[in-house]
Amino acid sequence: MKRICSKCGDPHPLKAFSFKSKATGKRHSECNACRRHAANKSYANDHLQCRTKRAQRRQACADMVQTYKIAHGCLFGCLLPPVCLDFHHKDSEQKEFAIAQLVSRGDASDRLWAEIRKCVVVCANCHRKIHAGLLTLPAEAEPTGFEPVTR
Repeated sequence: MKRICSKCGDPHPLKAFSFKSKATGKRHSECNACRRHAANKSYANDHLQCRTKRAQRRQACADMVQTYKIAHGCLFGCLLPPVCLDFHHKDSEQKEFAIAQLVSRGDASDRLWAEIRKCVVVCANCHRKIHAGLLTLPAEAEPTGFEPVTR
C-alpha cells in the first residue's frame, strides 16, 4: 500500500510514514525523509537555541533529583552530601532505566519519577555494601511520598 507525502508529493510505502499514535494507528502526513529534512533544517537554523534548551532541561532535571536526594538522605542514616548518594533499585527485576541515564537526557517526565519510586536513596558506601551482601535493606524500606515540583 502506498501513500503520498504531503510535503514532497511522492508516493511512499506506508512504513515510510511514522506513527502519530500507535494506539489509534494514525500516521504523519509527511514521509520520514521529509520530517528528518525539516528537523535537520530547523536544528541548523537554531542549533544554539536547541542546545541551550537541552542543557536547561538537563539542569532542571538534575536539580529535581538533587532535591529528592536531599529530602531523603541515606536510608541507613549516613549524613553525606547529595553527590555521595545513589539510587538503589529495591527489585532489580523491575529496573527499566538507570536514573542517571534519564537525567542526562533531561527526561523529567513521569517515567523518571516512576523509576525513582522503585528505589531507595543510599550513600555510595552503603550501596556497595548492599551489592556485596554485607548490608540488607530493612523490610520497611519504602521511599516517602515526595513528588516532583514542576516548574
